[in-house]
Amino acid sequence: MGRQPSLGADPDARAGHPLLPRREERARRRAAALSGEPIVSVGLPVRNGQRFLRQALASLLSQTFTEFELIVSDNASTDETAEIVQEAASSDPRVCYHRNGVDIGAAANFNRALQLARGDLFMWAAGDDMWHPGFIGSMVSLLRESPAAVLAFCDFDNIDASGRPVREYPHLVELEASDLFPRLTNYLGQPEAWGKANLIYGLMRRQAILEAGGLTTWSPHGWGQDMLVVFRLLSLGELRLARNRMFHKRLAPPPAPAGRGTLWSRLAKRRESLRGWRGYFEGYQRLIDMAEGLTDSQRAALRALARGRYVEIRRSDLAALRQEARRKILRIVRGSAPRLAP
Repeated sequence: MGRQPSLGADPDARAGHPLLPRREERARRRAAALSGEPIVSVGLPVRNGQRFLRQALASLLSQTFTEFELIVSDNASTDETAEIVQEAASSDPRVCYHRNGVDIGAAANFNRALQLARGDLFMWAAGDDMWHPGFIGSMVSLLRESPAAVLAFCDFDNIDASGRPVREYPHLVELEASDLFPRLTNYLGQPEAWGKANLIYGLMRRQAILEAGGLTTWSPHGWGQDMLVVFRLLSLGELRLARNRMFHKRLAPPPAPAGRGTLWSRLAKRRESLRGWRGYFEGYQRLIDMAEGLTDSQRAALRALARGRYVEIRRSDLAALRQEARRKILRIVRGSAPRLAP
């Protein structure tokens, strides 16, 4: 487990201390909400999120840093999402509820939340995650201390449906670098399974994420768009990471077990997976070409790294395909399995 942050390190910790009378705290929050533009905008895109939404809202509204607005963009939910958010809004003026009349898709709903934001700093939040009370305050401090940084994040873990930690990500700290070329190299070179996609839930300078294009689909297949957006953002400025664990990303429940299907159906799924990987690394190539401040040799090195990573993944996937096909053929030859399905 990672170290838990000290609330004393957050300059706003005292203002949100649980010993303050509830009435005084509500009055202070209302005055802050009505005083003008918030410092931070939290955009929470959601569709049918009733299962964990109350927990997520409570976690965000318990932040010791209170000068933020919480924008919930409801993508035409058909469950109790609207009632849950309106209940929270009735007791906390920082909650702003917006509903799409029709389902506009996940990416468009993420961007809708960004378009509604007013704060100079912005973060996306998922309706099933959890945050330490000092998360926003610590991220604000990191960006205030580092004018060149456009993104701040922290150590995090995965939790299951009951909130139990199930996985840690110790390699995230390796992504931090002040200079552009090593910063992009670190990010592009790190395996996707090491959790780098979760930087999309960090605190950003709103102008930077707008310049990056919001949640733009940079690859033809759409897979990995969160990681490509982070890469684009890191081409515009630095990353700052807190070593304390303050974010808990909830894993989606595993899908119901399904049959293995025929060899041909599994081969088709693997081919589709490879197309996704290819489009993902093509997205990196586009972003490398767009990045300003790289020398020709640095740009060429990044392109080569993207190509090399795709070739490595393709080789591994094809080896797995060949091994599976051999096992199937051997079973047929030995008469222990039915003939290949058409």
